Amino acid sequence: MRSGVSRLAFSLAKGSFFIVVFALATEWAVSEGLSLVVGLWVGFVLAWGAFRFF
Repeated sequence: MRSGVSRLAFSLAKGSFFIVVFALATEWAVSEGLSLVVGLWVGFVLAWGAFRFF
């Protein structure tokens, strides 16, 4: 049971990390003057790379 809770906590932490990196990268891309669609794509690519790294 305890390992299941730890696994769930780790999974939630990784998901939260993905969302935070995605939001920050999208905000950065849009603030640099890129369109929202490009910003979302850049955010997703950077967040996915960070997610796979950890």
